[in-house]
Amino acid sequence: MGWLEYKRVVEEKKGWSWYDGEVHPEIVSTVLGRRVRGRSYDMDIGDYEDWLDATDMDMIHGCWMWRWGRIDEIDKWGRKVFRRENMEIGDKVEEPDWGMFKNRLENLCKIKGDRGIEWTLYNPTMLASNGLGMEKFCFGIADRKQEFKDWLEKIDEVVAKELDLILSYPVEVVKATQIFASKTGLYYDKEWIEEVEFEHLRRRVDESHKAGRLVSIHCDGVTEWLMGRFIDIGIDVWRGWEGKDWYEDYGKWGKKIAFHGTVLVDNLVRKTSEEIRAEVIDKAMGRPQIISSAHCFSETGIPFKNFQTVMQEAIRIRDSYK
Repeated sequence: MGWLEYKRVVEEKKGWSWYDGEVHPEIVSTVLGRRVRGRSYDMDIGDYEDWLDATDMDMIHGCWMWRWGRIDEIDKWGRKVFRRENMEIGDKVEEPDWGMFKNRLENLCKIKGDRGIEWTLYNPTMLASNGLGMEKFCFGIADRKQEFKDWLEKIDEVVAKELDLILSYPVEVVKATQIFASKTGLYYDKEWIEEVEFEHLRRRVDESHKAGRLVSIHCDGVTEWLMGRFIDIGIDVWRGWEGKDWYEDYGKWGKKIAFHGTVLVDNLVRKTSEEIRAEVIDKAMGRPQIISSAHCFSETGIPFKNFQTVMQEAIRIRDSYK
């Protein structure tokens, strides 16, 4: 099992796939039977290969975090967390460490086997909001709109360079990351989203498709208006469901865009493993999808047994498709 299962779900809307990009180190350590530090997508490559083999996931998650505008801190599990520096609109754009970037990509290619690679691409507004903080980011839109847009274009030049590098490797899926909304609604007006957010996103989607790659997007928050636009722009896979009714949303969008994400994190934290099992089975009935958590398994408080239940059912359901 591997890339072909994921690809079939996305392109043909048939069967099921099993894949999650970020899992809490405590869960990873339990699976491997040894303490493993760091996020699952940046752990030691040997540990990561063992993790992929143990969980039988169809895809590899690749990522290289830009450190621009951030100060690294390390939590007790060895995960990098971030405090923002005093970034300002118009600051010189600092490029990521391309040598380390390529090293990670090359190591993932060595262990991929039949799996596909999904690599995260941080778009300009995501990088800016990470460095500025959401409050300063939103005030910049309101008070310095044209200056801000010009600055984002400079960031986009480096993002385009990053995408060129990604596409020079056998990466099957480019994962776009952008900030659009919270659980209560859009962060900013639709005009900005159309003029800036979607303009940058559309460029990356077009370039990726031209190179024969799929594009996924991770978007937190409400998506009632965004979903139709994601489909119009050409997004292939959507992750980050925060809606009111998963079944209704799947019925509306599931034939047009692949769903990646099955069980809400809140349910994973508070429900029993049998309840989780029933939910995964019920949602999979006649609904091709990439089975996983609706966000990721990185949150503290998800019992190992609930992760194990999702994994077991995802593998069983995936392997049952003929």
